[in-house]
Amino acid sequence: MHRKKSGEPSHIGSLETLLPFGDRLIAVVADDQSDAVQAQIRAESIERLENEIARLPDEFRVPLVLKDLVGFTLREIANVLGMEEGTVRSRVHRARLKLRSAVDETLPRNPDPAPPPAYEEQTCLDLLNAKQEALDRGVPFDAAVICDRCRSVFASLDLTQEVCRSLADDCLPAGVRERLLERIESR
Repeated sequence: MHRKKSGEPSHIGSLETLLPFGDRLIAVVADDQSDAVQAQIRAESIERLENEIARLPDEFRVPLVLKDLVGFTLREIANVLGMEEGTVRSRVHRARLKLRSAVDETLPRNPDPAPPPAYEEQTCLDLLNAKQEALDRGVPFDAAVICDRCRSVFASLDLTQEVCRSLADDCLPAGVRERLLERIESR
């Protein structure tokens, strides 16, 4: 019963372990920090994310790299990997949350105890899902309705996304995405 089934992805953590719903202290949002502190956090985040991406199980790393570094759509990734689009979406979202959790550990904490959640946990999970969908589509997310806890999570998720994009800019040679797409379409 405990043996992994063929094709079953490795475990990277439950939502409860990847999100700070029960944390007493939450990360400080970047807007509240000086430029020097933000630059230092970004540098630490880049190093941390590179290591964390390498440690992700293949089942999560490959879809994440194709989505957030190469820039493929979920449909393109599903075609490349021979999976359902929903499976790709789920794996990308879980991988992002794992990376977000790693980045969150590098962020300074607000010294004041976090306020209680403004919503039920399921509402926050629904908002998180909407945020992830906005990231998938590359559109802004209206954060006017979120509580401080969600604001902290979303800020670290945005930082994770920015760092992934900068990694792609720094190490993905020009034209790779286009050549990959041409190769995929010629199959």
